Amino acid sequence: MTLPVVMDLTVVCDSFPKLPSNLINREHILTTIDTIFDGDTELVMIEGEDGIGKTCVAAQFANKHPLNTFSIFLRPASRLAYDPDFITRDLCNQFNWSIFQEELAPEREVSNSLYRSLIASLQRRSRQKRLTYFFVLDGLHEIPSEDLEVQSQILDLMPFGIPGFKFLLTGEVRFLPKATSSRIHVKQLPITGFTLDETKNFFLDLEIEDWIGEIYQTCKGIPGYLASVRRIIESGENVEVFLSDMPNKLPSLFE
Repeated sequence: MTLPVVMDLTVVCDSFPKLPSNLINREHILTTIDTIFDGDTELVMIEGEDGIGKTCVAAQFANKHPLNTFSIFLRPASRLAYDPDFITRDLCNQFNWSIFQEELAPEREVSNSLYRSLIASLQRRSRQKRLTYFFVLDGLHEIPSEDLEVQSQILDLMPFGIPGFKFLLTGEVRFLPKATSSRIHVKQLPITGFTLDETKNFFLDLEIEDWIGEIYQTCKGIPGYLASVRRIIESGENVEVFLSDMPNKLPSLFE
């Protein structure tokens, strides 16, 4: 029997990533973000090396606030995935669902006028109901250098500076135009990899307790590398053989 889908903004978002079934909840990071947003900070930048889990943290934040978080997850695989028109429609659809509990009709034309009108409605709702709306934007730094103008167009869609709106972006502050970073309160949040306990939970179902410590130390707790190790072990690779040949199996880790 197919279970009914509970509608919220993470479901409405066209670009929301599929999270792994063995997802490790980074609750301590989410609590830190919430605490920062309780103050005057309007924009939090999640920073960290590739594979550290920035996208997962951003998605977990949206899952924690599913009724008042609008999300865009960019992927550089094709230009369509970061096309400003596509993103504008995705955001307008999320705005419309938040306000009217229904998605835009497929034939509905999306324009700048509609976008501004929906933003104005959200601003009124925020003021009247004392709500905070969050905007999550992930993957901006992954847009190819030849499409930097697209990066600017996507940032222009973010209604920075409007009371009641706060923003969570992944990447580094240097990707923000100075005009943006100078007029709003920005906080950088470098995130770290898994702890040893989180690593143990990540591999809990594979019954490889004797080797967890070595895997953790070698991968330095970086979720991306740990996920690669897990996929290799799940494929049937002997753990001891794999560990002895890790430089060949995961060369990027040893560069």
